[in-house]
Parts: sequence; structure tokens; C-alpha cells
Amino acid sequence: MHRRPSEPTPTSPGRPLVTARPDGERLARPWEPLGRALLDYLDGDLEAAPVVSIDGGLRHRFPAAELFRAEGLPPAEELALDLARGRVLDAGAGAGAHALLLEAQGLEVVALDLSPLAAEVMRRRGLRDVRCGDLLALRGETFDTILLLMNGAGLAGDLAGLEPFLERCRRLLRPAGCLLVDSSDLRTTSDPNELAILTERLRRGRYFGEVIFRMEYRDLVGEPFPWLFVDARTL
Repeated sequence: MHRRPSEPTPTSPGRPLVTARPDGERLARPWEPLGRALLDYLDGDLEAAPVVSIDGGLRHRFPAAELFRAEGLPPAEELALDLARGRVLDAGAGAGAHALLLEAQGLEVVALDLSPLAAEVMRRRGLRDVRCGDLLALRGETFDTILLLMNGAGLAGDLAGLEPFLERCRRLLRPAGCLLVDSSDLRTTSDPNELAILTERLRRGRYFGEVIFRMEYRDLVGEPFPWLFVDARTL
């Protein structure tokens, strides 16, 4: 994955959950606020929701319940699961909503997530093969299907990283394997503040779907990290 020097780099599962900066602020790894919220939701806090900050100043709550898909799957995700076959890698598996459904259908599933706490959630929910780590670090394994759902194209980080990221996914696929990926076109928003941020990104020469996120939950403040929302034509 190619990143600009000024952007944050992915964290590895072996790093401590919280790091200290010179200014005294203690930062969790990028996904740990969400992982903690998922764990709290599993333990009965149905209102658990990290706050997501987006470069440009927007902030919103992201209910952990969304990753459990407690109200069912969107139609596009139902279609993706219908297309999944063979040995499946669910990358960025979160709370394991998709992996659990595929295992129930008798498929072999590897559920992978960067967050150790998300991995704990999936193990407690009964998934058989849960891994904590980065898709780009997988070696010596191949799959018939790779799932990158819930805006999974974002794992590429930025537009420059998208093609190398997809190429790495291709190398993990068996002959005639299938990559199932989704994303969002941020230009479909009607919010004037969001549209103003997209315009400013374009003015600075950035692709409008390149976002810097930061998550906060309770006493955890996560490191910022890049995420990509790619429109269908570009993808």
C-alpha cells in the first residue's frame, strides 16, 4: 500500500493498545475505540457508539449495533453473501456478522480484523477461525472468495494505494476466485457541510473520497488513519 509520508501508517497487532505522544496525549491504535465499543455492545450496552471525527471538522456517532447487523443485511450485502463460495476470507470482519452467516451455510471462513478487541468479540460469538492482523500481511494462504464489505475498499487507504491493494487481494485468490468489495460515492450527500469539505479536498488536489478518520470512545482516543471511499466509475 503506497501512502504519502505525511499520512499515518497501519498498526500491527503486536503494538501496545495505547501509545504516549510527546505532548502527553495518549492515543489508542486506530481501531481500538471501535473494538471496545463492539465488546461493550456484546456485553449488553446496546447504546455503545464511538464518535468518529473526519478531517474537515465533522463528527458523528457510529453505533456499534451497525456492525452486528442486528436489523438484518442491506440488499447489496445479501447479494455478496449469495455469491461467496469455497474458502472465504472476511477482511475487516468487525463483529463477524457476515462470517457467522457464511459459517452457518457450511463454508470455511477466516475472519480477519486489525482490532484485537474485535477479534475477541468474534471468538466469543463462536467463529471458528478468527485472526487479528492485516490482510496485506497474509502469506502462504489462498481463498476462493475475499469479502471486503461495509465500505471495505477503504482498507486501501487512498486512491494511490487502491490498485496495489487490489493486486495483493488478487494474489490471495485461487484461480477463478472472487473478490466482493463495496464502497460509497461521497458526492451523493445533500449535506452542505459535507459537500463543502469535498470541494475543498478537490481544490487541494486530493481525490474527494480520501478521508482521514479518528475514533473516540469513552477514555480511548484513537490515532488518525486514512480511509478511501471510491465512486463506482473510478473503482
